[in-house]
Amino acid sequence: MGKCSTRVSMICQRCLGTVDVDVESQFSLGLVFNDDQAKNLPRSLEPVEMDENGIIDLWSVMEDEVLLALPMFPMHSDNECRIQQQPEPENTTSGNEKRPNPFDVLAQLKQK
Repeated sequence: MGKCSTRVSMICQRCLGTVDVDVESQFSLGLVFNDDQAKNLPRSLEPVEMDENGIIDLWSVMEDEVLLALPMFPMHSDNECRIQQQPEPENTTSGNEKRPNPFDVLAQLKQK
């Protein structure tokens, strides 16, 4: 059983600025020498392959855990983001006015 936590800088998907994200992960590892041993581990354990001397690359294991815990879409909170939420434009056309259909051009091309 293990736990790691760190802070990473990522690109905000809303404003494209830098956002610091706290990343935490808890994991349970099962140390194995080969794939056959890994297949026999309980599903609750993540297999980590050791070399022939019984040594693991702990840095690589921690890096994998942090990568798996990263958010898919990092963003600032609503009040911290540089892009202000733009209010939706008011509907300037009334229900009786007919707006032009953008597909009319395609219909004209089809008739030719």
